[in-house]
Amino acid sequence: MLRDKSGINKLVEIKDECLDEIEIVAFDDPREPIMTVNNRILAIRNGVHNYRSHYIIPMAIGFWCFLFFVVSDLGPNSAEIKFARSNLIEYKTDKSSLSDSDYNYYKTMLGDDQNSGILDYVKAVHLYGGETQKRHQNEHLFIIIVLFTVSVAITYWYLRFRIMAYLFFDREKQIVYTWRKGRVAACRFENIGFREETLGLRLFLYGEKKKTDDGYTYKEVEFLIQPSEAMYFNQKRDNSLLLAQLFAFMDDGKQAVIKGSSFERKLPKTWQARDKKPEDFDARLDETLKREHELPDLYLKRFI
Repeated sequence: MLRDKSGINKLVEIKDECLDEIEIVAFDDPREPIMTVNNRILAIRNGVHNYRSHYIIPMAIGFWCFLFFVVSDLGPNSAEIKFARSNLIEYKTDKSSLSDSDYNYYKTMLGDDQNSGILDYVKAVHLYGGETQKRHQNEHLFIIIVLFTVSVAITYWYLRFRIMAYLFFDREKQIVYTWRKGRVAACRFENIGFREETLGLRLFLYGEKKKTDDGYTYKEVEFLIQPSEAMYFNQKRDNSLLLAQLFAFMDDGKQAVIKGSSFERKLPKTWQARDKKPEDFDARLDETLKREHELPDLYLKRFI
């Protein structure tokens, strides 16, 4: 079966196409997004993993750079400093050249080293500046506080960005499972759905939706995978290698994917927060698998 981009289809239906298109070779490193390979499990990370590097880091850098620019613009420019120095020099010979308020303003602005730092300028405006000058400075300081707060918040978000649970392909049981925010999702490999789009490869599992007195309600749950590491404009060929590796692993085992006895990709130490595995996971997984035969009927009705 050729891949149909008009909707969602069973992944196993393109197995022959993928294996005919790609010559499978075992690697020392099977390439991202594959994170773990052993006798039983092949684990793939969620595409949301990329959001931290593609979105959050640029946002953090952008806000910090804008903050430094705004802060640097708070102080006096070189012309103002030069003007203040010349006025103080003239004041030494002619005390009537400046009022007491202007003298205190210029002297405070220049500071002890006569170079006028930002804090010196803020102090001078606050103590001796005009009302309009004070209002403008207060508005400037308010913008700085807002930018600083946002910059710190985004940086904290970057450091505490939650690692979403991997998608685990279990060759022994021929199932796929994962969890997200305390909810279990799983299905038999033969029932997993897929859709290719510019964002990447979207996989559809059967998962817990809402907890009730009688247990959970269930629905189809989608997970984004980005084999090419690109956020946009992914194409069919970007997904082909990963799909072929999945099919080969589920059929033939780890030797079809890796050369060694096992493979584990370590994440940078900056990744701190993890999506915790739900309690009673095994029992809830079994309960989900009892119902997952309903999954194809759910996703085959959906269209782009």
